[in-house]
Amino acid sequence: MPTTRSTVEEQPQESIQTIRERRYASRKKRNNVNAQSPKQKIMMQFLNAMIEFDKQRILWSEPKERASITLESIEDRVYKGKYKDLGSFKTDIDTLFLSVLPSHSSKDDMNTFKSLYQFAQNCLKFESNRLGEEIDNKQELYKTIALFRPSIDGYVFSDTLVKDPTSTPSHQLPQNIHEMVVYPSQPAKKEEIPTLKQTIAPPPNYPPKMIKHEDKPVVPIQWLDFGAFSSFAPTFDSNNANVSYESTYIGREAKRVKRFKPKEEENAKELNEAWLAKEGLDMKQLLDAIEDKKPDSVEEELAENYQFLQRLIEYQESRIEKGESVDEQELQTVKLLQKNITNMLSRLPPNATANNTEIIEKTMENIPSCEPAYRGSLQPHKIFSYPTTEKAENLPPYANLTPTYTKENWRLVKVPAVNDNSLISMVEQQQINFYTKPPAFVPPQQPFIQHQPRK
Repeated sequence: MPTTRSTVEEQPQESIQTIRERRYASRKKRNNVNAQSPKQKIMMQFLNAMIEFDKQRILWSEPKERASITLESIEDRVYKGKYKDLGSFKTDIDTLFLSVLPSHSSKDDMNTFKSLYQFAQNCLKFESNRLGEEIDNKQELYKTIALFRPSIDGYVFSDTLVKDPTSTPSHQLPQNIHEMVVYPSQPAKKEEIPTLKQTIAPPPNYPPKMIKHEDKPVVPIQWLDFGAFSSFAPTFDSNNANVSYESTYIGREAKRVKRFKPKEEENAKELNEAWLAKEGLDMKQLLDAIEDKKPDSVEEELAENYQFLQRLIEYQESRIEKGESVDEQELQTVKLLQKNITNMLSRLPPNATANNTEIIEKTMENIPSCEPAYRGSLQPHKIFSYPTTEKAENLPPYANLTPTYTKENWRLVKVPAVNDNSLISMVEQQQINFYTKPPAFVPPQQPFIQHQPRK
């Protein structure tokens, strides 16, 4: 007899979200239920608010164990009035959350579960405080456990010790399978968490490159604390500096201003001239007009000449004291004064300048003669006269005669300042007669010849 095999079509496995939506849709709807007590009303309102807050339907997930408490069983007990206080109600809510805790789900589901659990805890805590009841606020759902624990020697794995054999096992385990103790890890304090700077190793202390020698002592140095995070995006490190960066920056800025300041002053004149030329003004014409400005009255002209004379006297006194030569400013002042006096004299008649000759002669007699000789005081027939009168008349005899005596016996001749014979002293007249008299004739000496007597 041939056997027939029934083919069973494999249905696609439902996703977790589909199971949640199906369980939520098949729940028992409760309408028009009146609460018998205020606590029952609060529990009913709490369940409705929590269901509305659960958008991902996490509370309708399939429980891990079949005997676990579900949301429908909690609703039945609430609507039947079996909860007498909020403490027992919170215990069942915690058990519900523990049964639907996502173990191998995505990170989004875990975050949604945490926010939903925190919402439920805050609501129950608020209502318990309002009603004056005490409930257990411990949140042990997030208590993490690990297979290692901290010790003196560091982190070590949990002891693989068998549970007390005298105690009855909580579950019927297969053979060669034992329960093992897992110690929860101690939470780290915020103060114990190292900062980013503490995780970076200190700078290496390299040995000095210079070899130690008794003749070359090494000056001790101190390493600067150049930290990578001493400041945000650091461009300098002045932790161990004696002078701050701002002080050195001010000094450098002052030197920079001092270096560029002379260039600006030198270019100021050129900039002014360029600006005046752009406006249609000529700087040279303006200066010439100011210098060539004629005084309006005679008094102003005399006052201007007086200022020139005073300035010329100051130049001469300063030059004589320092022993310097005539400079350009003094020459320019003399030329301006000479020009002004010439212009004034050209406008006057001849009799206005030389009205009385006697006054001029008396003035000349009163002029003191400080020098023994000055230009123009010698006569053409005087000894050592200048050859400027050579074309006017012939030079006197022996005018350029060199003295016959030695140079050590030469003496100066004092020449009077005024050409007047009455003012010449007797000694001076003797000197003049001595130099003007022709020298005496000296016959040439003949060689001495010795005659020998004849024999």
